[in-house]
Amino acid sequence: VVLNAASGAQSTARVQSAIEGVLSAAGRRHEILACPDAAALESATRRAIAWARECGGGVVAAGGDGTLNTVAQAALDDDLPFGAIALGTFNYFARAQSLPLDPAEAARATLVPDLRPVQVGLVNGRVFLVNASLGLYPQLLADREHFKRRFGRNRAVAFVAALGTILHSGRRLDLAIETGRETRALRTAALVVDNNRLQLEQLGLPEADAVEAGRLVAMFVKPARTGALLRLLARALLRRLDGAPEVERLALRRLRVTLAHGPQHAIVPLAIDGETLRLQLPVEFMVA
Repeated sequence: VVLNAASGAQSTARVQSAIEGVLSAAGRRHEILACPDAAALESATRRAIAWARECGGGVVAAGGDGTLNTVAQAALDDDLPFGAIALGTFNYFARAQSLPLDPAEAARATLVPDLRPVQVGLVNGRVFLVNASLGLYPQLLADREHFKRRFGRNRAVAFVAALGTILHSGRRLDLAIETGRETRALRTAALVVDNNRLQLEQLGLPEADAVEAGRLVAMFVKPARTGALLRLLARALLRRLDGAPEVERLALRRLRVTLAHGPQHAIVPLAIDGETLRLQLPVEFMVA
């Protein structure tokens, strides 16, 4: 079990004790690797994967969606069983899979012997469980982390950070996209590729069913004035994004994206499951 000590508002000791109690009571051989930071998370994940592979076991991520992403990537690469104990702010992956949010109950759910396949997205080979994006959204996440460090982790802080990003936004991307059915250029403030039925339902989008049918949902936010973007945010919060003229949506299995003008192999910031990183264009999104 790879436990991110920085995830969520619960005491790490209490969470670790709850997981330990369940696994010990079940008589299951286990090890809990508590990680104080992102650097430790990477090394602990490598240790967990090696240990699970050696003894024919599985690996469990305990943390927010970013932690789950890191461990899921390693589990997928090594074809190992993966389990999740959600400890984050939004917990979209666990909630979409109907997993318990109580640490003890979630630990108990990892003991169920039947494995089931779960769709994940890939962008240039990198896993995303919830969504991956470029443009305005990576900046929003960076601003949100800054606010969280100052004011704590909760949804109100995330909302205020989103407002601040929109009020100071000015980024525009001229993209060339290929879907398998068409190739065209478009201008966007943000591209979000979603793999999470629950998140799409909360936005009021009928394409939530597309995820259940083995597709990703790409959302292109058209460049707009600040007032229009604020109205768009309000519609999203009210679960009324369907019909918004500022958002174009496509359900697809594959999407290739590069710049319509400029360097074709530029390095661009992306957000993957709430964590930011940089990838080289072109970027290709697909279902795994």
